[in-house]
Amino acid sequence: MPAAPDIQALYDLEPHLYDRLACDRDFSAEAVAIRRMSGRSSTPEEIQQERILELFAGPAWHSACWKHQFKAEVVAVDSSPGMRDLAVSRKRLDFNEYIVGRLPSVLASHNPKLTLGSFDIALILRYSSGYLSDMELFELISLTSRLIKIGGHIVLELHDPRMLASDLESLPIRKRTFAMQDGSSLSCKWPSGPIRWLRPSKLVEMPVIIEHTTRDGRVRQLRYVSREYVYRLDDIQDMIRQISNLHWINGKYLH
Repeated sequence: MPAAPDIQALYDLEPHLYDRLACDRDFSAEAVAIRRMSGRSSTPEEIQQERILELFAGPAWHSACWKHQFKAEVVAVDSSPGMRDLAVSRKRLDFNEYIVGRLPSVLASHNPKLTLGSFDIALILRYSSGYLSDMELFELISLTSRLIKIGGHIVLELHDPRMLASDLESLPIRKRTFAMQDGSSLSCKWPSGPIRWLRPSKLVEMPVIIEHTTRDGRVRQLRYVSREYVYRLDDIQDMIRQISNLHWINGKYLH
């Protein structure tokens, strides 16, 4: 059997499938929780004056929630043109609200949308920081810190290393099944088997299986490998200590 392609192929070639997998959250509740965690009030007047930066935005579900429900100004960034086209075609964001470029370097590109000191909150969610090496993640946090206002916040979502040690067996989203609008169904196992730890580095390999079943029962199986760096809370704290205009506020593992 040929080697499974990297998970980036899912994002680039099958964005509509990933889009369905990615809408498994209460984005409104997450937005409220993020604002509460950062000590902000949730009055409509205050939210409408905010600028939100979503990194590794993918289909831009988070940005769309902040924009359409809370009326905040948003900018989404991702490396996949297919994800941007999907987000725009489904009326989540306008074309000029979505920047396509490789992170972290695109944050230093002098794009007029990425004005220094102009964002209230920067989001690095869905464990996406794991796609960057230590040096890349440090650069990402450092560059992002220049884009947020004084008193602004950077929010990261990390895997709990203890759950990874058990192959994410206790993670509810490990195995998911969805109905598609055309009557087909989509199932995902992420990881679909044991996680391979590439020690002594922080890198792991997770096998992924996605099955798309048509209404007449035909099954198309897609296999990928997701290569991710596993960062602990103290890894992020160590990086923040080296960036003069940032300080650590809070962090905990959620189950």
